[in-house]
Amino acid sequence: MEVMQNEEPISDLGNRDEAHTRRPWVTGSVCGEPKPKQFFYSSCSPWCKEQQEKKRIAISEIVQILRRTKLRQQRGTLYHAGKFCALGAIMHEKYGWDGDYADSRYRSAFRQLSTTLSDNSVWGKIIALNDSKGKSFSEIATWLEKIYFEDWN
Repeated sequence: MEVMQNEEPISDLGNRDEAHTRRPWVTGSVCGEPKPKQFFYSSCSPWCKEQQEKKRIAISEIVQILRRTKLRQQRGTLYHAGKFCALGAIMHEKYGWDGDYADSRYRSAFRQLSTTLSDNSVWGKIIALNDSKGKSFSEIATWLEKIYFEDWN
């Protein structure tokens, strides 16, 4: 029987070094591995990389919105009396929401932002930083940079 160049006979498999046979974990895949520290991954398909790049750009835009906005900050609700919370400010600046909850732009902006952030814990943390902790838009932007870009290369 002929052995192909890339194959090893079954008898040789037992002699291989354990470290050599161990497969590295690719954190963050959809296969149930542990949740990663970072949100962008280096080993994935071209489609996956394209999606990561889109998300990286969207998060970068959100960070810049929070750093540059001249909107007044609101606590406890997305919008009230001409002021916005961090999420409301993003929805206003990025998606054109004007603070009217009955407007269809509210639902659209809400859906787009939740898709971009895509992690309920991030969404909840932004709310907590804005409302409970009293952090400024700029401080929230710094936190977003840290969780999304700290380990990304």
